[in-house]
Amino acid sequence: MDIDQVIVNNIDDMLTWPVSDNELISYHKWWNDTYLSINGGWYKFKSGSLKKIWNEFIVAPEDWQLEWYKKGVVHHKYYGEQNFVEWMTKKHNIKLTLMPKEWIGKYTNNDKTNRSLNLRYSELFNTDYMILDEPHENLKIIHFANPDTNIHSSNDKWIEKYWK
Repeated sequence: MDIDQVIVNNIDDMLTWPVSDNELISYHKWWNDTYLSINGGWYKFKSGSLKKIWNEFIVAPEDWQLEWYKKGVVHHKYYGEQNFVEWMTKKHNIKLTLMPKEWIGKYTNNDKTNRSLNLRYSELFNTDYMILDEPHENLKIIHFANPDTNIHSSNDKWIEKYWK
């Protein structure tokens, strides 16, 4: 689990989600799944069972992290790690399991972007906004994604309750 995330509700369902050999479990990236379905902020797998991913990555980590940036798939250097992992699941026939989309929220330090994310969440799940005064009850984790996003610089009041 990445450190740029805030737990906002009980995550027992995530922690106890069953995982088998040759399986990777991740968030389902609902806010932009045009080229990638996983979110690298959460990976769950049996220890030692996916060595083929690590063994290929560690040979040239910087090259792999920049691969999708150079192709124009990601817009920030070193953001290609999750693309690499998803590609490897396909390459090695690793079962990819995605947790329910409504469990994860994406947040930024940009009000306009957050309004768009709230609207998309509401429309996608036919429910209230992702975050009004409080995070939606279906959310378990809010991911503060992107290089210009920082939990510590958020002015939103709901953060005070969850970020300790």
